[in-house]
Amino acid sequence: MSKCAGCHFAVTGVNPTNCCGLCHMKAGTHGPLCKKQEVKCPGCFYALSGAVEKHCCGLCAVKAGTHGPKCQKVAVKCTGCDYQVTGVSPVHCCGLCHLKAGTHGPHCKKLLKTSHVGTHA
Repeated sequence: MSKCAGCHFAVTGVNPTNCCGLCHMKAGTHGPLCKKQEVKCPGCFYALSGAVEKHCCGLCAVKAGTHGPKCQKVAVKCTGCDYQVTGVSPVHCCGLCHLKAGTHGPHCKKLLKTSHVGTHA
């Protein structure tokens, strides 16, 4: 997924360059069609924070999966439910949710999507 031209959310198909039509007209504003999907760091399962171009933090940009004290460690929401992406799938919480949204297997970590990583359901 590519990053929206007006904010930190992902371009999801509602608009070709932005997360939604309102953000296209006025950067940072979001309408009801906005999916508010975060963009995943290519080095780990955290979201891009904006502090470092294309990564969650400076350390992860140098060595994938390494995070320093300045890393915001913002969780990415699963596209099929309200849990976090945990690395099993690039945009889902687990393999079953990837196959059928909202379905979770015994290996799903079931971490609720909060502002930071680690809140269990």
